[in-house]
Amino acid sequence: MSAVVVRESAEFAGDCGLTPQRVDGVDEIEVGYHIRADLQGNGYATEAAAACRDFARDVLGVRRLIAIIDPANAPSQRVAVKIGLEREKTATVLGGERVVFAGAL
Repeated sequence: MSAVVVRESAEFAGDCGLTPQRVDGVDEIEVGYHIRADLQGNGYATEAAAACRDFARDVLGVRRLIAIIDPANAPSQRVAVKIGLEREKTATVLGGERVVFAGAL
């Protein structure tokens, strides 16, 4: 994970990065993003997640990307859609039921 920082103030906003995950017995690459609650809604998660998506595709050669999201986290689901992922399935991941968004790169 890498820090997400507000350019204008150098303030820490959250983190974003790529993580290997195993979902339903398949090894996947996940883009994960977390932004402080008081800074959400400013596009920071979308910008950071898009940069991670591009890095995964252009530098690492990843051909498929996922995002594992709590079903109640609608803002996170919107970020996944904005970076080109689509709702694929519900799966038990990391000890709980999660929505898996996925997309070909």
